[in-house]
Amino acid sequence: MRRLSLIKLDEWKKRTRRKPLLLRGARQVGKTWLVREHAKTYKQFIEVNLEERHNLIATFKEHYGDPQTIVRVLEVEFNEKIDLDSVLLFFDEVQICKETLLALRYFKEKLPQVHVIAAGSLLEFAISEISFPVGRVDFMYLFPLNFEEFLLALRRDDLVERISSFKEIRGIDAHAHKILIKLLNDYFLVGGMPEVVSEYVNSQSSIVASGAIKQNLLSNIREDFYKYASRAKIEYVRKVFDSIPVNLGRKIKYANIDRESKSRDLLAAITLLRDAGIVYLVHHSSANGVPISSECDLTKFKAYVHDVGLCVKMMNVGKENWQSLINKGDLAEQFVVQELLSYTREASFPELFYWHREAKSAAAEVDVVTSFDGKIVPIEVKSGGNLTSKSLGVFLSEKKAVEAAYKLSPQQFRQIGKIFMLPLYAIKALVAELD
Repeated sequence: MRRLSLIKLDEWKKRTRRKPLLLRGARQVGKTWLVREHAKTYKQFIEVNLEERHNLIATFKEHYGDPQTIVRVLEVEFNEKIDLDSVLLFFDEVQICKETLLALRYFKEKLPQVHVIAAGSLLEFAISEISFPVGRVDFMYLFPLNFEEFLLALRRDDLVERISSFKEIRGIDAHAHKILIKLLNDYFLVGGMPEVVSEYVNSQSSIVASGAIKQNLLSNIREDFYKYASRAKIEYVRKVFDSIPVNLGRKIKYANIDRESKSRDLLAAITLLRDAGIVYLVHHSSANGVPISSECDLTKFKAYVHDVGLCVKMMNVGKENWQSLINKGDLAEQFVVQELLSYTREASFPELFYWHREAKSAAAEVDVVTSFDGKIVPIEVKSGGNLTSKSLGVFLSEKKAVEAAYKLSPQQFRQIGKIFMLPLYAIKALVAELD
């Protein structure tokens, strides 16, 4: 399996002003595997999993400000002399001992030559409980495999090349387009969780085989609720999580989740799921300028599951509908949000918004609004063959400074004025053009 994040790790390794790296992301998106693959580029690799080596927790609690002592303890623990100039230290499951996060600062200050990566599950909760060393640590977010990585896992490098630029998209032939649409539909069903994709590839594209793993992943996610929600809140967390697929693409209304629950309890549950990394929130913004967040309305938002394959599994889509997932508008929007997130720069979590004008007889909505290099980028998502762009037209007429808008659908490339119509599978090319 090839992950694009390995390139980012190689870039981090070569930085002259490199800091310890904190790898963030939801459970089971492949953080540990990624670091182990990256470690193959080092002469020495020391992996400290705090779930497996509880005896080391006391060392981090007592000596987090003394990295030299930590290194000496690790030499005894692993019976190995550590070469500070050629080793990669990997602290995994660091949420178990929050002092491990504090230790990253002191590795930067006292042993800056050492390459250090830390990772764990539910890190946002651990970070919120400590005085985190801002400015002393680099960040990288890891998401499920995107469609490009899915194609690479299937050894379809040829198709990745075909969608790598706008010029190639304009010239893509009908046969390749048909194959890409079919594989994109498969991706909607399989998703990008590494274990699921691996099973799908190894079982020669068996949807049934990968489905069992997705069900197990969903069970693990629900079991994790007990790790970050009190017993009093578990019920609300479950209700919210199960409601997300039903409400895809729509502004969240608490009454649509549960009419009997109080809005503050449901909002608290939504926040917990967001912090756990398994739900993404896209807030409303008037989007009159950058930063778009300056006009963000925190009371209006849409919610998406972190993986389209898990989302489909939660919907209990029957086999008879497997071939038409790409024509479901809500899933297409879920895919676009997930895909855009996957191309984020390593140091920051991307901000995605939506725009909605709630005027009588003149309502308009743009599914996703984001920004690249200070430019506002509106994106509309269509699942079928409807190529009209009323909402994008309204947006462009109101936001005179916006240079271009984009419509993503299963259709081939077209351009009408300022509106570029791209195939759904071409988000890689869109990001490359804008970045």
